[in-house]
Amino acid sequence: MKKPISISFCISDNYARHLAVVIASILVNNPDDDFVFHVVHHSVTSESEAKVRELESMYPRHKIVFHKIDPSLFEKFPIPPTLEHITREMYYRYILPEILIDEERTIYSDVDVLCVQGGIRKLFEMDLGGSPIAAIRKLKGNDKSYCAHMTRMGLSQDSVYYFSGMFVMNIEKLREMNFFDACMSKTVEKSDELLFPDNPC
Repeated sequence: MKKPISISFCISDNYARHLAVVIASILVNNPDDDFVFHVVHHSVTSESEAKVRELESMYPRHKIVFHKIDPSLFEKFPIPPTLEHITREMYYRYILPEILIDEERTIYSDVDVLCVQGGIRKLFEMDLGGSPIAAIRKLKGNDKSYCAHMTRMGLSQDSVYYFSGMFVMNIEKLREMNFFDACMSKTVEKSDELLFPDNPC
């Protein structure tokens, strides 16, 4: 029997309804696979959680696990004026290796990503080649807005730039690397320079 596919999200209560849509899209399009969905948060209400958990009744083979964390861990992290639409939960992905102690790897996803076809297991089980994280490289754009965005981040037009909304994480390897502590200290160190902390490069 294949291990359930682990998928993780980091949300505030305002995004709970979007989370339910994302999970439903995954389940509908991958009927032959089992899933465990991890939801990291500090503000999801019991009412919102109950709404999301209705999917467990509709799809009883799958699990949805809510992990409530202490928001004070991240309260000093910046929300730059360039990211007024983003919440501090963007930093919560740092803590995944510390709380997913029973997982070898997980797919991290934002909740503005929909699954429109099957094949997620292929992504989940992809060969990471010894790397702790697999991310999607963003194709270089030639339009003025793309070039201006790269300039604002202090990057050249030829810099390698990755999509931060979804990646595969080798949880065990990241834990061995002290990923959480490293990310926390580096974010504090670079807080004055983080114009777009949700956009790794």
